[in-house]
Amino acid sequence: MMMDDSLKDGRAFEVEILVGRSRPHVEITEGVVWSRIEAGVRAVFAQGGRVRLRLLDASDCYIRKMSMDANPGNFRMFAFTSSDDMKMEILEWWGADGGAASGYVTFDDDLWDSRKVCSDVNVALRLFGEFYSQGDLLAGLVFFRSPWDPLQ
Repeated sequence: MMMDDSLKDGRAFEVEILVGRSRPHVEITEGVVWSRIEAGVRAVFAQGGRVRLRLLDASDCYIRKMSMDANPGNFRMFAFTSSDDMKMEILEWWGADGGAASGYVTFDDDLWDSRKVCSDVNVALRLFGEFYSQGDLLAGLVFFRSPWDPLQ
């Protein structure tokens, strides 16, 4: 995914990247550029771990942080909001097709609705890319739902 590394409007982000589940070292970078986020997402997707991208000043944005928790080859995505409604503070990615339930998959030793687990790294790159370039989720927000309002 090609994207300009510089932000023109003064937004600043902090990224936290943990590659692999057994490593104690977490890399945290402020003023991060897109190429570092993209490399972190790809590494975490391949080896497992997590990526957290936080907008340092989210006072005028709905989404304040994006998170990806991954096992090698698949991941779950979360969006943390500025909502006053506690049931809308954490949103889960529910897949791009919004279709009917198709079963369960194992992720971190638990069974999850298969619509909550993704195996396409480009989905994560698009969502992180939108958040990085826009400072919020606009088009990508439709793929997230509150745990209090799951798809049937």
